[in-house]
Amino acid sequence: MNASSQRQRILVEEQITNTNNDTATRFLKLNGWRFDDALDEYFANPPIQVNKSALTKLWNKYKDSDDENVMSVPDGLIEYGADLDVDLTSMSALALAQLCGATLQAEHWPKQSWISGWSGVGGDTLDKQKDYVHSAPTKLSQDRQFFNKVYAHTFEMGKGQGARILSLEDAKAYWSILLAPHLPDEQATCQDTHASLNKDSGEGCQFTKQMLDAWIEYLEQENVAVTKDTWLEFLNFVRSINADFSNFDDTAAWPSLIDDFVEHTQPNPQSIETCHQDAIHDAQLDYYGKRLATASSDGTIKITDISQAADSTYGNSNAASLRGHQGPVWQVAWAHPNYGSILASSSYDGKVFIWKQEQGNSWTRIKDHTLHTSSVNSISWAPHELGPTLACASSDGNVSVLTFHKDGTWEASILAAHKLGVSSVSWAPATSPNDVAGLTSRLVTGGCDSLVKIWSFKRSNENKQWQCDESIGSHTDWVRDVAWSPNVGLSKQYLASASQDRSVFIHTQDTPRSPWTSTKLNHDFKDTVWRLSWSLSGNVLAASAGDGQVTLWKENLENVFELVSGGL
Repeated sequence: MNASSQRQRILVEEQITNTNNDTATRFLKLNGWRFDDALDEYFANPPIQVNKSALTKLWNKYKDSDDENVMSVPDGLIEYGADLDVDLTSMSALALAQLCGATLQAEHWPKQSWISGWSGVGGDTLDKQKDYVHSAPTKLSQDRQFFNKVYAHTFEMGKGQGARILSLEDAKAYWSILLAPHLPDEQATCQDTHASLNKDSGEGCQFTKQMLDAWIEYLEQENVAVTKDTWLEFLNFVRSINADFSNFDDTAAWPSLIDDFVEHTQPNPQSIETCHQDAIHDAQLDYYGKRLATASSDGTIKITDISQAADSTYGNSNAASLRGHQGPVWQVAWAHPNYGSILASSSYDGKVFIWKQEQGNSWTRIKDHTLHTSSVNSISWAPHELGPTLACASSDGNVSVLTFHKDGTWEASILAAHKLGVSSVSWAPATSPNDVAGLTSRLVTGGCDSLVKIWSFKRSNENKQWQCDESIGSHTDWVRDVAWSPNVGLSKQYLASASQDRSVFIHTQDTPRSPWTSTKLNHDFKDTVWRLSWSLSGNVLAASAGDGQVTLWKENLENVFELVSGGL
């Protein structure tokens, strides 16, 4: 549509609606210059009629003597606040600043946005403006969208000229003005009186004033400024989080400060006295996190009930001690509770023992697996959907896969995996829980030949043999550990490998038929990386090196794993 036709439609719109040029133009633009739609929109949502000359006259009382397009600061602003009977350090003042488009730490009040703001709410007299400002706290308490607008603008207003961040001192002040009054005290909810901070479900806010104090104290310790992303996402965090942080989703794209704050609030690690007489090589919690199994060079396994552990040091006087191995015990692994209280252990003596809990704290060795001729370095239970199946990796170059049957019998298959020895093994997650009969079992192995190998076993395959699908040569020295990530909610497969060469690689596969892609973590590990562990959700990787450093890695929005904790 040409300019002449647009002007003609604006003129007709003015005549029919008896409105001004600006309003007619706005409604036509909103409706794509469709005349009938613009009329319908106008009469369905008529604009508030204001006396622009009265507004301009009121503005002139507070304008700057050198520039009529901005308010005089501080004199005009102080006078304006006094006329409105509003404290300029209150939440009412923040709502006023949002409406009028104030910026530069409330030192810049432009005439155009002031006129536009008050025109939008019909505030063409001082009394109407006072009513609006004095009702703002109640509206902030009840109206979620209004709170969002004021909260978001407060960040923009609070920045200095050219700044992209909010100083910590300013952020603390604004949170105390805008957030704190709407938060509950401990063991209270704000559902009834502060609906603007309710959860999406309608449940009352559980983030308390005391939690806000803890957040501010944490930021002070870190001595950081507040970015726009942190400012905005913190409001979402306040609304969504439970009082004990139990529903915190570390797979969500929270700013790192919020991730770190949640980690900071967690209880301090417990110290467990194991009573082992030599080095501990492995420690594994059971499915429910109530019992800790430890493996040691003293040839024993200790099982400690930590469900009643104290916050600091926990004694081991009631621990079960499992004996039988004739050498160092390298690893222990809990079976899924579907199969009872079952623990596997592997040792330098070339044996794998299967233990079962009987009455109380008594354990019985129910199976000795002695097919290997050298040290068994790693063991891993398959996903429970595949049944009670255990993979064992040995220095003799083989991996044995044991399957236990309901009648008490078992069968073993052997993979000739790495000629120089196998250091580690890990199962892929089950891909189709509802189709167990057709499941393809997959596992990954790491060897002393510096290779990572991926194996598959199709149950419907008549050959009943494992086959090597991929051999990855990313490392230049022994592979010390491999770990296949749980794929909860993830669109592709992830596995990690750690090596004597002081590197960690992330290997990914987009679909079952896609090639594997290997990416090295961008980090200078100072020693051999011995162990890897994925979070239950599968999006955070922990890497433990020989220098005692544990680093945590998380994939960012650019699909790059970045360091989020440790190794500094």
